[in-house]
Amino acid sequence: MKRTRRAFLAVVGTTSVAGCSDTSGVNYPDVADEDSDESTNEDTSTNSDETEENGSEEPKQIKNELLARGTRRVVADSLWFATEYRQSIKEYLEAVQNVVDEINDAYSEVTRTTELDQSVVDQLRESGSDAANRAQEALTPHFDPQRRSRISSRTEQHTDVLDRFIDVNDIDRFLEELDRMQSSFQAIATRSFVKRAYSVNPIHNRLLYRLLYPGSASDDDRPDIFESTQVEIGVGDEFSTFAHWPYSDSSQSTYSTAIDDAYRTDQRYRPEIRARLGPVVQPADRTAELFFIFGNRPGSPQPLSEWIQQHSDAVVYVQRYPNQKTATNRLDEILAGGQTGDTEPIDPAIDETDGTDTATNWQRFYHFDASSDRYEFDTHSGVQYGYVVQAGEFILATGFTGDAWDERLGWQGRLENGWVVI
Repeated sequence: MKRTRRAFLAVVGTTSVAGCSDTSGVNYPDVADEDSDESTNEDTSTNSDETEENGSEEPKQIKNELLARGTRRVVADSLWFATEYRQSIKEYLEAVQNVVDEINDAYSEVTRTTELDQSVVDQLRESGSDAANRAQEALTPHFDPQRRSRISSRTEQHTDVLDRFIDVNDIDRFLEELDRMQSSFQAIATRSFVKRAYSVNPIHNRLLYRLLYPGSASDDDRPDIFESTQVEIGVGDEFSTFAHWPYSDSSQSTYSTAIDDAYRTDQRYRPEIRARLGPVVQPADRTAELFFIFGNRPGSPQPLSEWIQQHSDAVVYVQRYPNQKTATNRLDEILAGGQTGDTEPIDPAIDETDGTDTATNWQRFYHFDASSDRYEFDTHSGVQYGYVVQAGEFILATGFTGDAWDERLGWQGRLENGWVVI
């Protein structure tokens, strides 16, 4: 299923589109709600310089606004996984475990007193409601705990039964229902449940849609690329994970663990990518640095270094700055460090759809900083050829290699399915 540029633009540029959810209960909120959801993940001063000097005129036009918007969403979600995911999961587990503790206390109290009191059920109902609110606050909009773990419905189901047996003073049945309620909540308060329902490796929540196919509205119409493409996500040198659709074959489900373990013993590729990029790497005033490697989802385990080398052309390097003006200054420094060629879209199918006039045009750029003894990605020494573009507060780069642009047709590979070809 080939994504068309028009479909991509219709979604990234729209203000309202239907949400979607995957088979594991992950919720994808409407695009109309996403910009406000992500305000906590981004520097709120992003466009502070984009108003005219007198402060009363319309904001200046954002450079490559559609690409900036798509990049902003991808970066915001990636940074959430890198910086907030662990704490959010901790808050979710604590919230649900609090219900388990309340149930255990209720069981002990009824066993000790051999009396049934409505206040016990009321307390459990309140505890479940509080857990649902805390879980929702911790995980949305990235995941939907109400849909996946159904905290509210579990609470209602069991407390309604407890109410019935208070009325007839059936202590044995009341205790039995407390035991069932305890097992029900304990099942969703485990790390194994979190790994399945709110996975960080692989990521297959809304970030996967944003990376590959934001036009997909539900699991029913997800394209084949979801099951054949894998994206490695890196934030600085501190965080790495993968985004891909889960394997349907359970025998291959361990591949994510295998490739994650491989990453932990292979830290060399990011310095090598930076060496390839040369003057593109501009850390001054930078607020985030991210790597995205698009490639085929392997059918069987392989060393991570081999996978990276197979798809090294399709690395998207993203640098975020406090605002567009700073990004523009950094782009000037980048271009001063090398030579420029023509500008062109990076989507190999662009001529077959809308034409180059409607696409984001990337700057052909080459530099001489890298030499063959600095890295082992290819056998060419000296010149590195690639593409650079500014989109709002972001600078993106991709396709850097020792092969000249016109000598590597089709180099994009799986990158053509990514958000950057807009």
